[in-house]
Amino acid sequence: MAALTDSHGFDKGSAAHPAKGQTRISYAEVVMDFAAITTARAAAGASVLSTDSLQVISVPANTLVLAVGVTTETVEGGTADIDIGTTGGDPDLFVDGANGNALGTTACNGVGFDGDNQSHYFAAADTIDLLCNNALDTCKVKVWAVLVDCSSTNLSG
Repeated sequence: MAALTDSHGFDKGSAAHPAKGQTRISYAEVVMDFAAITTARAAAGASVLSTDSLQVISVPANTLVLAVGVTTETVEGGTADIDIGTTGGDPDLFVDGANGNALGTTACNGVGFDGDNQSHYFAAADTIDLLCNNALDTCKVKVWAVLVDCSSTNLSG
């Protein structure tokens, strides 16, 4: 499995908190259209996705994650087993075994939430990653997260 950091065919955004001041809770989503991603990767001479992980959502340091999920908007047409987690940490930290061949949402069924089973804290900047457990080339999924900025440097609006 390769841990890929490129974003051919999708935009993972920046590692900055989108919410400011008293509105410190934000929702991030990235649509992963694997037909477009496959085409963009081929045009860039990048490897075909198989059992690889893709960095999808950038998470700044001092962030509390309240929820993470994946919503299948277009089915794969074959086996499509998707995990959401952190590469180098736990690849199915948040979602373990979402079915990319069935419409619907799988949210927070992994082991990633801390002792209270209600949140996960990122002390250092990291990414929420999608792990392709098999080749994905036609499905379209939305990876989403609810984030809270817990830094002390983001108090002005």
